[in-house]
Amino acid sequence: MLNTYLLILFLFPIIILSQSITTKVLDSGNKRPISEIQVLSDSGSQIGFTDENGIFTFNLSEVTKNGINNVTFYHRNYASQQYSIDKIPITISLDKVHEIEPIVISGNKKGDYFVLHGYFRSWKLINNELVKYNDGLISYYIPNSSKKTTETNIENYRTLKKDDYKDKAKGIISLGDGYLYYKIPKNDKANIYNNNKYFKLEKLNDSTSILYSKNKNDVFSKRGRILYDKNHLIKEVQKNISFEKDEAFKVLLWKATGQFYNLEKWEGEGNSRHVSYVFDSQKCLVKDNIEETINEIFIDNVNFNNVTVPQKTNTKVDKDKSYYDTLFWNENIKIHALPLNIQNQIKNLKMAPNNLKK
Repeated sequence: MLNTYLLILFLFPIIILSQSITTKVLDSGNKRPISEIQVLSDSGSQIGFTDENGIFTFNLSEVTKNGINNVTFYHRNYASQQYSIDKIPITISLDKVHEIEPIVISGNKKGDYFVLHGYFRSWKLINNELVKYNDGLISYYIPNSSKKTTETNIENYRTLKKDDYKDKAKGIISLGDGYLYYKIPKNDKANIYNNNKYFKLEKLNDSTSILYSKNKNDVFSKRGRILYDKNHLIKEVQKNISFEKDEAFKVLLWKATGQFYNLEKWEGEGNSRHVSYVFDSQKCLVKDNIEETINEIFIDNVNFNNVTVPQKTNTKVDKDKSYYDTLFWNENIKIHALPLNIQNQIKNLKMAPNNLKK
């Protein structure tokens, strides 16, 4: 009996410690830690991201409460890996599959604009179930002069929804919605972060600064990181904001808690600086529903040679229609792989009719 009690006492601290699991994700080639790996649940819902050291810690009580049995480690440039929650290793190595650089077209004839050709996609989950998905081909005409504004042209898109899902509002989806946000920033906000009383940068070294912003209590909180290239130009902006407890925001007559994450990758110099990739996610508890939206923009082609804006452009997506003259998604999903959890659920959605007039 005494031995039994001693065994229980010996195991007790292990049981307490095992209420969390910490794992580190490394590049299988260079053995360096990989930050910003998405950790996804069975349904493709975001649990979180690895930090700058490639580390992520699971809270087992939260995982169990939400019925999560398996997790996937996903990054657009690496082969995904999935594990059951009770078999997550201390160290995970991911194989790099590709890191696509935009094709750049230069020339002697410089026009009023240069153009970014890209692929965008957006999806929404409610209570861990995929209810709608959009993707499309888009062009951004960036002016060389600050006096002009960026022009957008959506050439192709498709809309897929769950049969019984209805949008809250009728008509056209606007750029102000969390879902289907395909607007890109014109600059990397370097001056905003350096000369704004609501932001503060703390330099760690020549390549990294920590980004802080003021909350509603006028206290600076860590919100992300800024990464710089060898010329000290911003090459990546990572922002992560949580609204909980006192910071919860009010939506009509109830409070909502949520997490917002934004990633921007930048390239180029001077007036030709542009984003090459944008990722936005927001996950909110509104009333009794967990609503989660993901937006991604991939820039695949940049043209600086004698660019003119088309006379007729399409700037909006009709939420009840599709519009395409080619099955653009087949090739683009091969190039920009979706999380498998999401790709499997797309099969359950119904595509809206093609509204292209031939």
